[in-house]
Amino acid sequence: MEQINRSDLVFDLFYGSRKNETTGDRIAEITAVVRDRMNGKDVTTAVFRRITDAQRKKTYELGEVRMLLGKDAFCTAVIEHYRKNPQAQFDNLMTEVSEFLESGLNNSTWIGTFGLRVMGDMDVSLHLLEEILSIAGKKPEAA
Repeated sequence: MEQINRSDLVFDLFYGSRKNETTGDRIAEITAVVRDRMNGKDVTTAVFRRITDAQRKKTYELGEVRMLLGKDAFCTAVIEHYRKNPQAQFDNLMTEVSEFLESGLNNSTWIGTFGLRVMGDMDVSLHLLEEILSIAGKKPEAA
């Protein structure tokens, strides 16, 4: 069975938006991916949604989630953390999306399956609590 090693983990963030043609709702989606940079596999993937209806009422939800290893304590801890407050998760990540969009898009902006790639290969400790990260191993020594 594969083992998840904290020192191999990175964080990727994607943004996409669309309109539901049936209801007219505007849907913004932020996809957060914890990835193993050594083998390229997505360890966890979670989609946070903000749905704005015609009356401008906003609702938040945690959409699709994927785990590399369903029985792994780290994978389940990440998803449980995300489930606690999808609105706060969305709002925190949206701050980074907004900064990215305000900085301007250029010819190196990458669009993939999950939408615009806002950031990639980021330090996972910037986005997950230490208590969750410690499940995947000790904090790496400072260089």
